[in-house]
Amino acid sequence: MTKGPLYREHVRAAARGIIDMLIEEAPEHRVNRWKKVYPELVKSFKDAQRADPTVDKKYTEWILARVKDGGIRLPEDVDKVKAALETFATMSRLPSFTGPRNVFELKTYGQLADIIEKNDKTAVSHTAVRKGLVLPPGVDEIFDNGTFQVYQINTSKAAHQFLFPIRAADSYSNAGGGLKGSAGHHWCVKDESYAKQYMDDSAPDKKLYCVLKSGKPWMMVSKAGKAANRQDDNSPQDDLDQLFKLDIPERIKLYALRIDALRKRSKFVEDMITKSKDGSMAASYVRAVNQGKQVRFPEFEPLILTSPEAATEYAQYAIGGRWTEAEPMILASKDSDALFNYATKVIKGRWPQAEAALMITHAKKKKKPGH
Repeated sequence: MTKGPLYREHVRAAARGIIDMLIEEAPEHRVNRWKKVYPELVKSFKDAQRADPTVDKKYTEWILARVKDGGIRLPEDVDKVKAALETFATMSRLPSFTGPRNVFELKTYGQLADIIEKNDKTAVSHTAVRKGLVLPPGVDEIFDNGTFQVYQINTSKAAHQFLFPIRAADSYSNAGGGLKGSAGHHWCVKDESYAKQYMDDSAPDKKLYCVLKSGKPWMMVSKAGKAANRQDDNSPQDDLDQLFKLDIPERIKLYALRIDALRKRSKFVEDMITKSKDGSMAASYVRAVNQGKQVRFPEFEPLILTSPEAATEYAQYAIGGRWTEAEPMILASKDSDALFNYATKVIKGRWPQAEAALMITHAKKKKKPGH
């Protein structure tokens, strides 16, 4: 029987579809597609590929989508994402697996974390996690009401010892007695280098705060990272409301608030700032609610005058020029960042009184060890 032209056209169309599919699956063609879909993320392509555990990098586009929506941060989340995707790839091949087996059906990193936890047959009870918790040096329990425990993490090494990624018991020793992998947290600050980065960016406090609820990791708080739930997403308002009711330092509550996102004044927040006596948070609050206007907050100025960086920020965003009452304190601090920022952003010119201190600091940085 002779095949008609319609049949031959169907065959050709099918062949073209197969060829197009093969071309699309080739890694080099994927990169070209990524450039079209995520042109603003080109600098993140290498890190996204490092976070993809598959040989042919079939998960990279999903990672880029999560970077774009803010659910994944690169390069700090590389190891965390790679471990989670490796676990997902293994679990999703099991007959007992429940949920989507295609990672592209998961629209957030939190959904990936949830599906891993739901399918994790090695999980132990939350009570067992809590009872087995041994604090390494550099971690202090600062609150415990039976349901919530708050731990202050003082060093990046302590963060690494205390915090572990999902399924951590499979790949890490637990000599420090830290949180077990089955507890299901995804905080990147378990990595010592990123813990240090977050702690340095949380000046002047430079601490991380881990909150457990019923023995299970519930919230990670820092000034730099704000408040993150165990999936490493922003903690929802219901969780923040529970945190605010705890009898813990106001500073921790202020960190969790995301003050830089505020757009209008709040008595609730201002009362917390007054109780905290935290000049840095006061200056951040003024900057946020002023929205480009120069409005002074006299009630906060005594707090702000205790911090050279806060005073510099306040002079710039509340006064709009030099703050003579603050200058002796900034000079006396010999804080090179504050001195430089005050000169360049507030005075916008030379500040002779500060130049000697800046030159000394520069010389110390330039001098190499052993010279």
